[in-house]
Amino acid sequence: MVLSRRLIEEMKTAMARPKFRRYFPEAEIPKFLSRLLSASAFLAEEGEENPRSFVDGPKDDYLIELALATNSDVIVSGDRHLHDPAKNLPVRVVRPADFLEELENA
Repeated sequence: MVLSRRLIEEMKTAMARPKFRRYFPEAEIPKFLSRLLSASAFLAEEGEENPRSFVDGPKDDYLIELALATNSDVIVSGDRHLHDPAKNLPVRVVRPADFLEELENA
């Protein structure tokens, strides 16, 4: 698993949203992130200053650049626009529940 500063900040923001409170109570977020960081490689830089455009709007292009820069096999994300098969992304994108199922069946 590979993380970057930008990805960690995005995760913190997402976990603080009301719809994720049942999964990540506020007091548990720092513990979860700490465990995640200890089990991950950390990439300080996310590649090029002007990354290629893979998805509509550049806000998630850094995730694809991060995956490519680290030769990752998969991006785990619940973002719907990353799951559009018409995008033909250069790395496989799976939903968190599907990824957990794959891990259980491995």
